Amino acid sequence: MLSLLLAPAETTDYMILGFIFIYGPTFLYVWSLISRRKNLLKDIAILEEMDN
Repeated sequence: MLSLLLAPAETTDYMILGFIFIYGPTFLYVWSLISRRKNLLKDIAILEEMDN
């Protein structure tokens, strides 16, 4: 019984949830920036084509 009280707490699930909570929105933000940049480059190319 004493060894059960001295064992470290099992926190793997909380660690995984923490990583998802931190890296999930970070990944979505970076993906959004990449997508916006691609759209911006397309728009610039279209405007340059219209200018010529």
